[in-house]
Amino acid sequence: MKNQRFSEQRTSVLQSLADTIGETCGISVPNGIEMLYFERVNCNWPLQINLAEGSPVPIAASASGKLYLSSLKPEIRENVVQHMGLTAHTPKTITNEALFLDELQRIQAQGFGEDNEEFVDGMVAVSVPIGSEALNFGYLFCHAPSFRMSLESLKQHIPAMRSAAQEILDFTLAQRNIVDS
Repeated sequence: MKNQRFSEQRTSVLQSLADTIGETCGISVPNGIEMLYFERVNCNWPLQINLAEGSPVPIAASASGKLYLSSLKPEIRENVVQHMGLTAHTPKTITNEALFLDELQRIQAQGFGEDNEEFVDGMVAVSVPIGSEALNFGYLFCHAPSFRMSLESLKQHIPAMRSAAQEILDFTLAQRNIVDS
């Protein structure tokens, strides 16, 4: 997926989305008990939260990580949560196992992930899947400083994010067919 030939298409979709929302957008993928920032496009604001490509973020305190965990079968999800530990990154990080599992159920039901200053003080984020339950390529996220955009305001962009995720999925599947042939 990181091939430059295909990265240009993803980057153009991310750039368009970042321009529309006015905040940083990117793609993250699960890697053990963390998420990796696979690809990102920064917003044009002078003040921004800089988490570079390849940066690991905690799976239990990020919008994409919580969305990923919510997609696991309940028995697997509970086992992972029980064994990974819930570390406080900010005062808003959910560290109680029962409350965290409830949060994952809520996220599963709503179909998108959210981070309300749980990973970084002053940062909010939302995430949507790139794919479906049957085939998931990663997670499209958008994050912003909370003084500039509230979590509720960021959620208003979920439809545009879902559309961008579908566009990324469509050409990812098309390029997969090219590589397979």
